[in-house]
Amino acid sequence: MKMSTVTFMLAIAAASVAAGSQKHETKVDSMSYETGAEWKIFQTGGAVRGFALGNNGIWSVTEGGITYLNLGSGKKSDMQTYKDLGGIPAADATCIAVDYAGVVWVGTKSGLAMRTKDSFKLFTKENGLSDNTVNRVLPAKGGKLWVATDNGVSLLQGGSWTVYGTKDGLAGDKVHDIVIGEAGSVWFGTNKGISSFDGSKWTTYNMKSGLSWNDTKALAYDGRANTIWAAVGEKDMNSFDGKSWKVFMDVGDGVIAIMADSQSRIWIATASGLMKFNGEEWISDAQKIGITAAQVSQMHKDEKGNLWFGMETGVLKLDNPYPY
Repeated sequence: MKMSTVTFMLAIAAASVAAGSQKHETKVDSMSYETGAEWKIFQTGGAVRGFALGNNGIWSVTEGGITYLNLGSGKKSDMQTYKDLGGIPAADATCIAVDYAGVVWVGTKSGLAMRTKDSFKLFTKENGLSDNTVNRVLPAKGGKLWVATDNGVSLLQGGSWTVYGTKDGLAGDKVHDIVIGEAGSVWFGTNKGISSFDGSKWTTYNMKSGLSWNDTKALAYDGRANTIWAAVGEKDMNSFDGKSWKVFMDVGDGVIAIMADSQSRIWIATASGLMKFNGEEWISDAQKIGITAAQVSQMHKDEKGNLWFGMETGVLKLDNPYPY
C-alpha cells in the first residue's frame, strides 16, 4: 500500500458537545499508517484542568466547577454540573479521580471532597489530611487512596488516614505527583527529589543519585518497559530503568503531564503543546504526532490503549493509534 502524508487536524472550533467520530490517517512517530483511527472531542463545560474516567462517563474539573458527562449518549442534557462540594466552591478544585469502587474524589485548595449519594463529604487537616492544598489524588488497589499535598502525603485505607512526611522518608514536603510502579510500589514527585515506597521501605532519588534537577513536576510509569519517567526542573526529562537515571536535557518548557502509551512512546504536555518520544527523538510536529492541542492539562491511557487528553475545549479521545 502506498503511504501518503495527510495532516491530521482537529476541528476544535466546530466541536459539538460530543464531536462525531472522524476517520483519519493517524501519524505514528515519523511514519504514516492507513489505520482509519477515530477521535472524538467531548465538551465538558469549559477548559479542562483535570479529568477522570468512571461511572460510564467523564468527570472533569473546569473553571465553572465539576462536570459529569454520560458517555452513553454524549448529549448536553446528560451533563451534570456541581458548583458546591459540601462547603467548598467547586471552582477551587485542582484534580479529580474515580476509585475502583466508583467513588469520585475531588482535590481542592481547601481540602478533599468525596462524593456521596446526596452530596459531598469533606476531609481537611482536622480529620485526616496532611495539608488542605491537594495537588493529586491517586486510587490504588486494595481500597487505598493516596493524596499528594503541599505538606506531605496522606493515605486512606480501611477508613483510616496515615500521614507521611520528610521525617518518614519522603524527599520533600511539597508533593506534585504520584504514580504506581512495579509490584505496587508508589512513587512521589516532590520539590526536593523523587521517593518510592514499597509499603515498608522508602528510597529517595535526587541530584546526588542521578537526577538532573530535584524539583519534580510530573511522573509516569511505563509498565511495558518497567521505567519511571519524570519531568524535573524547568525543561528536563529523566527516566529510571531500576538501575540508573537517564537524562534528557532541555526537552520542553513547563512540562505539565506525562503519559506512556501501549508501545512505550512517551507523551508530554508542555506549556507550548504536545511532544512525543519514540525512543530515539523528541517529536513536536503536530502532523507527525497525530493531534493538535495547544493546552493539555492531563493525559490518560486506558486499558484498551486508547489515549485521552484533557484540553482547552474538552476531553479528546484518540483510539489506540498503533495497528500492531
